[in-house]
Amino acid sequence: IGLWALAKTSRRAFDITAKDTTKDTTTTTTTTSILSTSLKARALVTNLSAALSRRFISVCDSSDARGAATAAWAVASLATAQPACMDRAVAVTLCGRAMRRLDRLSSGERKKESAVNPQDAANALWACAKLRVVVDVTCAKALVGVVANGTDDPSKIDK
Repeated sequence: IGLWALAKTSRRAFDITAKDTTKDTTTTTTTTSILSTSLKARALVTNLSAALSRRFISVCDSSDARGAATAAWAVASLATAQPACMDRAVAVTLCGRAMRRLDRLSSGERKKESAVNPQDAANALWACAKLRVVVDVTCAKALVGVVANGTDDPSKIDK
């Protein structure tokens, strides 16, 4: 959840062209006060993303499908929208770990509470596409099946 929150909030923190709508809307001015705190905020986000990435690596093997998919989405978002805040190589590594976890969850370690649902599968596949991470064919088929048909059984995917 930490990586997701960081990805969601960091976009706004660095938008120096944001409009100040708290004033009279007819005289909306460009906010430049963010610029003065932008370097501090960027350093904070960079340090937070590094700490949260290390934490995800330590808990990845016990994460559920939602956790793995959300982590993949978050690192892809951070690495592409705010590349100064997360190194792309780190994001690719984390996304790969998340995909391996999703592959294990969709191919046998199945528990009702950890099953992959269509939203998680779509988020994970989006992250891989955004970072250009190569996905194992079996895992890709299973996740596409979840998105298309609500199932992770590749034999049930419409041909």
